[in-house]
Order: sequence, then C-alpha cells, then structure tokens
Amino acid sequence: MSHSVAGEPPSAGRRAARLTTAVYSPAEWGLLTSLPARVLVAAASPSPGRRSRGVAEGLAGLDAVAAGRAFDSDLVRAVVATIYARHDGAPPEHERLTDLVDLLAACRAAVRVLERRADPADSAAYRQWVQSVAARVCRAVPAGVPVAGDLDGAGGPAVPGPGWAALWGCGERSRGRATRRRGAGSTPRPGPYPLVTGDQLDVGVGPWPGDPPDDPRYDPELLAEGDRRNVVDRYRYWRREAVVADLDRRRHGFHVAIENWQHDFNIGTVVRNANAFLAAEVHIVGRRRWNRRGAMVTDRYQHVRHHETIEEFVAWAAGEQLPVVGIDNLPGSRPLETTTLPRRCVLLFGQEGPGLSAPAREACDQLISIAQYGSTRSINAGVASGIAMHAWVRAHAGPPPD
Repeated sequence: MSHSVAGEPPSAGRRAARLTTAVYSPAEWGLLTSLPARVLVAAASPSPGRRSRGVAEGLAGLDAVAAGRAFDSDLVRAVVATIYARHDGAPPEHERLTDLVDLLAACRAAVRVLERRADPADSAAYRQWVQSVAARVCRAVPAGVPVAGDLDGAGGPAVPGPGWAALWGCGERSRGRATRRRGAGSTPRPGPYPLVTGDQLDVGVGPWPGDPPDDPRYDPELLAEGDRRNVVDRYRYWRREAVVADLDRRRHGFHVAIENWQHDFNIGTVVRNANAFLAAEVHIVGRRRWNRRGAMVTDRYQHVRHHETIEEFVAWAAGEQLPVVGIDNLPGSRPLETTTLPRRCVLLFGQEGPGLSAPAREACDQLISIAQYGSTRSINAGVASGIAMHAWVRAHAGPPPD
C-alpha cells in the first residue's frame, strides 16, 4: 500500500493510484472497479411487481461513487479514478448487472482479492464505500416503494439491512470456517465492517462553501470534493501532514508498547487507542508486520516504531529515561485503581493469552494490574490499553481541545 492519502496534493495522489493498481492483475482490477456499478444497479433494479429505478436513485448512487474520491484510502481513490477515466463518471451497463447470484459471487471474489492484495485498512475502506453506494440508492427511493435490490426485502427508503452486509461475510476465510461449523444451510453473518447506514452516510462534510481559505494546512482536493475521513471536526479539510504536525505539538508524555510474537490482532486496537489518547509513540516489539484492520487508518496519524527484541526496546527506553510500566494481572502487581502512572513512561502490554513474556516482565520497572470482577482470567490487550491510557489522561492531561 502506498502512503499518500487524501490529504496530499493532487499530483501525489495520482502517483499513489499508479502504485496501488500495480499490485493487481488486470482481471482483479477489473473486478474491483466494476463492482460499485454492479451494486448500484442491483440496489434499485426492478423485478416483477416492482418499479424500475429512477433518476433520483441513480444520481444518489453516482454521488456515492464520487464520494470515494474523498475517502482516506489509496485503493478507493484509485478505483474511483479508474471508473471516471474509463466511463466519464457513468458506470457501464452490464448484461447481468441485476443478477444477485452473480453479484454475490463477484463480492466473494472481491473479498478474496482484497485478502491477498490489499492493506487491511484499504480493504475495510473499499467495503464500506461499496456498501455506502447501495445504502445511498436505497435511501433515495420514495417511501413505500419496494426495491428488488434490497436483499432483505424491506424496500422503501430505509437503507439496506444485514443482507447487504452479508455480501462481504461469505468470502473471508475465517467466516467461511464459521459457516461450515454452523452448517451449510446457515445464513452468513454480516461482515466485520459496519454497514454504512442512517447518519453514517452523511459523516464528514461536503465541498467547502464559497471561496476556499488561503491556508497551507488545507488540502485543495478535500476542499473541492468534501472530507469523509475519520477525523474530528477541527481537522476537516486539513492535509494529513498538517494534522500530524498539530498532533505532534500536543502529544502526551506516555508511550505505548506491545509484544508481537504471534501476529496479535489486538495491535490495531492498541494503535487506535493510542491515537485517541494522543500517545507520543507506539512501539511494536517482535514481528514487524501487524494486522492494521483494527487501527482503522489511525496509524497514519500516529508514530509507530518497531523493535526486533525486548532487549532492543529496553535499551531504547533507557536511552530516553522512560520507565517501563507493564500492564498485566500478575502476582505482585499494583492495582491501577490506586496507582498514579508516571507522567513520562512506556506502558507495555503482552500478547493475547500468555500476556507479558518472561523477558518483558523482567524488563518492567513497575507491574500494574486492572481490577476484574467476573469469571474471565484476563481482558485482551486492546481493552487493557484503553483503560490504562485513560487512567494516564485522568491523572496528567487537561480537557481535550474543542
């Protein structure tokens, strides 16, 4: 995945699109670029006893396709650029566009392509964008009018229900295993990404009204197309570099570290929490690769550093004069509820299951536990990190900026 985003100049975005498309075969890229149009038509296609799609629904779908240009995803923006380059913005008709069986097969194929080729954050963004196309079309249908494309048969102006989300659920390896365990006749569960519904369709802001501001922090593309990124309102229309620079000016004095010996799926959540609580930096100890799905693109605004070994990480912390505070429910740990975390420190978390490794425990200057009242032995690192970071901000940080 390339590292340019919607907040970069248009020229950089075009370079990113070429890098994004290079990893896909022509057939794979054709699938990803044709799927939004197929979903658009299927969402409002006629069937016996049901009305044909109208101008309002078609325009709503086209607006949703165009909205992909403002997504914080190289993949989505590259797909939109390809669609517009090929068809002048008008999705092509296809002889079997309204065949839902074919559409389901295409979605499964797209899931497999995304699993093999795409960064998890780009994969999540693509799925959310395509679902938003269907949702926009269904919401544009006049009240009380049934829509053949609504897989759940609800019809009317309501956005699609779980049926549209299920388009993505049946293609993933893990979900396929779950389906086999439940039985061949089971209904696939919705995919892991939230269906874009209701107010979520209007998340963010549209194009800047009036004359654009003369401020280098603002991105010309976002001003022209709107900003649908997952950022707080004060950063709307800002370039990514400007957002990061402003965050760097205010970052807190704590760091977060997590061991990664088994490719832990909690790391993305830890990174997202670190962004929310404005940690100085996140440190991945062990394997360099980690699953970015849970980070939901927040890693682009958060400094992330890698350490091959615990020894390397400890040497870095010593050089920065940062005490290492291990968070784990171990004998001798001090309760977080009655402990004030140091203003400058590194909060260290272990793997799901085993917790902190033996070398990590030995490296800690303090061990802190989180009180639990139920039957489970532990909580995962993603949850624990959020609790610990919130304890730090309660002790040392003022109110967040407006």
